[in-house]
Amino acid sequence: MASPGVEVHWPPSSPKSTKTSPRNRQTQCLECRRTDSQCDGVRPVCSTCATELGLKRCWIRSARRRRQTNIGRSNDIGSLVIKRSDPAKDLRVDAVLFQDVSRRKNGSNSISGEGTFKCCSPSHDGLVEHSQRLKSATTRIPTSYATSMNLVHLFFEKIQPWMPIFHQSTLLKFCAQRLHTDEDALQDLNLQDQLLFLGIFAMSARYSPLDASISAFERSEQFGIQAKKTYDQARDEVEPNLTFLQGCILLAFYYYTSGLSAQGWVIVGVCIRLSYDLGLHEIDEEDEDEASQVDPTEIEERRRSWWLVWELDCFGSTVLQRPFAIDQRRWNVRLPMSDESWFAGRVEYCEVISWEPGEIWRALIGIGTHDERACFLVANVMLSLVIDRIQQKQGVSMEEKITIENDINCVMLALPPAFDLNAHPPMFDSTSFGRCNWIVGTHLLLAATTCLTTEIKVNNGSGQTDSPRLVSSQSTGLAHMLRLATIIRNWSPDYISLAHPFLAYALAPILGSEPASVRSAPPYPSFYNLATLVQRRFAEKWKVGDIAIDIAALREKTDSAQTRTNADTSGLDLTKRYPLYFSSFYKPQGSPSPKNQSFLQDSQFSTP
Repeated sequence: MASPGVEVHWPPSSPKSTKTSPRNRQTQCLECRRTDSQCDGVRPVCSTCATELGLKRCWIRSARRRRQTNIGRSNDIGSLVIKRSDPAKDLRVDAVLFQDVSRRKNGSNSISGEGTFKCCSPSHDGLVEHSQRLKSATTRIPTSYATSMNLVHLFFEKIQPWMPIFHQSTLLKFCAQRLHTDEDALQDLNLQDQLLFLGIFAMSARYSPLDASISAFERSEQFGIQAKKTYDQARDEVEPNLTFLQGCILLAFYYYTSGLSAQGWVIVGVCIRLSYDLGLHEIDEEDEDEASQVDPTEIEERRRSWWLVWELDCFGSTVLQRPFAIDQRRWNVRLPMSDESWFAGRVEYCEVISWEPGEIWRALIGIGTHDERACFLVANVMLSLVIDRIQQKQGVSMEEKITIENDINCVMLALPPAFDLNAHPPMFDSTSFGRCNWIVGTHLLLAATTCLTTEIKVNNGSGQTDSPRLVSSQSTGLAHMLRLATIIRNWSPDYISLAHPFLAYALAPILGSEPASVRSAPPYPSFYNLATLVQRRFAEKWKVGDIAIDIAALREKTDSAQTRTNADTSGLDLTKRYPLYFSSFYKPQGSPSPKNQSFLQDSQFSTP
């Protein structure tokens, strides 16, 4: 969004459209394409955007990313989709991620239920029926103006601190101008705006005290269902723009914080393609003269959207042990500035991260005192680098592994003084909990990254790789536990559920890093209970907390060969959907990797 007083992504409710020829449409900016207005192609801002919207710059779709529509090929692909008879075999994402195991074992060919994607043929005969079905599916439950504004304010109070996506004053101004003050505040909004607000409601409704008769999850779920249906219609009708991308980001976070699912995985892929289509990966590669003419508030909003999409890709690919969809070598975006600077209109650019081992820590040099989120992202980049090296089948050199281990310590040493938990313990209150949670989360990610480095395979130079250590020494395992306890002691219980929900999963690598000798020692149960109680705090508002508890409980059972042999279906479900946390413990018989097993296969766990 742009600075206060400038409407950038919120179009007029009844725009005046003028038909544009196909030839001129190729040079239209995205705003003129969406409203079908005449565009003179002047850069950095066309006359229409400058006079009617007051923009300082408009965006044009890059020609090298455009793809021509092939109706014949689309019909062929649609026919093939309809002919699929074995979803467990053909839809690999569904086979790994869908939780409805019983439905698949019964051989059902239909994929139904809330949140699933339906494959429809784009043939001419079915267009009318498909359109009617979409209109029927997108019937919303009216949300009053008072409820809508309550949920928007709750978003900025509870969600924005860990998902900083909106410029607050700009969004609140749009709400005052466009939301209806009757029983249906979202009426007459276009699809992308409806998706945006329903995504906001789905994330913040769990904190709403307006309807205490239903659980926090149910309050969010009713908006999540509406957001998904709105997305299904909007994806075929809306041109790529930042507002639509932000709505997709909100929906993707809603799904990922409810547990990994096929629909969430697919929507994250849509977010990535939209980000590339909008050129977010190259917003910091422009000429200085051109960049000086662009509103820095708008650029920062795009930069934050890119980092949120990267977080989604990093999280899903890390937990599922799959290749990252965003190629780290092909984008160059600065770290986001602090909320204080952004809301005040101050330009305080952060550094650009170098992804080379041994260089990541340099992004922290000279970082501001209130850039806790930027430090958190650097720690997350460090984690993604380790995960990338773990996934390399050929392993890495011993020199590179040592460099990565040293890089983690360099990041620790380069953190600002506020991150020193001993000298400056975080002081949590209603105004500082966001920054304090970033500090604790940064330490938690670095601790998990340190434990995961033992999984990196080393190439011994003869074409063979040395297997990573499956267990560590007793002193090392105890050191990991003590480090975890120190981090948790600095975490205020009242504000744990307001931290980034993905942090609930970060405890699992640390809990699983200790050898059996440490697990049998008297102090260990207290460490395990400490981590479990943290996950329960997350579970009060987020389903990921319950899932993290189940993962930790299942990992606790891996000491017993009998337990591994008699593992039930629910345990197999977790190992399939969260392979990161079980790669070093046990694998199904007859397969070198639990990731390659089908959800339908009844496998027994092999004993060591």
